[in-house]
Amino acid sequence: MTQRLRACAAVVQLTSQSIAAVRRATAASSGAGLPELIHTVLRCPLQSHPATVDHQALVSELFGRSPGDIWASWAGCQQPHAYTEAAYCPAEDAPATLCLSVEQHPGAHSWQVDPLAPAHLTAFRRVAAA
Repeated sequence: MTQRLRACAAVVQLTSQSIAAVRRATAASSGAGLPELIHTVLRCPLQSHPATVDHQALVSELFGRSPGDIWASWAGCQQPHAYTEAAYCPAEDAPATLCLSVEQHPGAHSWQVDPLAPAHLTAFRRVAAA
């Protein structure tokens, strides 16, 4: 059995200003429109990494309305400083084992990293239109 790597699991809870920024990022995407779900508590699922590397997490799925989803990047315990539209990493270990991290992510692929424990699952909520 291959030993899996430790996940970063850094956490940030989005403020109302950050949620508004997610809405702006979604409106600017080619799949314009409000996201159906916005993850309001983000946990970095990447392999443990140095503080010089930004945390990343999926913040809003666009459900096929565009070429990617909205991903957040943040440093330390700060609010996200960037929201980008990107696809999932295209790597796969086997036909049924796909990487669940953002494309071009640093470090190991998601199947090589210990999954976050249930206490670390990302929370989300339906966000009403502005």
